[in-house]
Amino acid sequence: MDYTGILYGNDKEQAEQKREQLDDRMFRVFVDGHAGKGNKQTYEQAKWWWRNAGGKPLVVDGRELTVWRTSKNSQIVAPMPLDDLKVHGHVSTNPANGRIYDAGYDFEPKVMAMPQNADIVDKVRITSRNFLNELAIDEHGKGTPFKIVYRYEDKDFE
Repeated sequence: MDYTGILYGNDKEQAEQKREQLDDRMFRVFVDGHAGKGNKQTYEQAKWWWRNAGGKPLVVDGRELTVWRTSKNSQIVAPMPLDDLKVHGHVSTNPANGRIYDAGYDFEPKVMAMPQNADIVDKVRITSRNFLNELAIDEHGKGTPFKIVYRYEDKDFE
């Protein structure tokens, strides 16, 4: 399914211009090896990386993301717009400093099981995660899993 009309409107020229801008931006990210200081990794950028980077790790600025604790043992990264939750999703953080551990980005059809004792927050989180994962699998097409590397120092983006 092509979501171009939803993402960019029905103006084909505008849609093509947006695609070219994305290609230019992501090529610079590929050459630099990181998304840049102060930049979040968007869903569209993650799809580009999935399809074109051949499994090369992607360094992103962890300072730009908010980690939300959804229950005692569960955390998600939910940047705005919420659609970008599909990029980072369920994460783990280092308890000593609250920084996000590096994680793989793939779209294998894995369903997260619902624990028997799940509260309403976990039920919503897991149901949403499974739904978004299935949607992303359909949207992504063929590609190569890669690692998202979260960094927190300015020197990591030079």
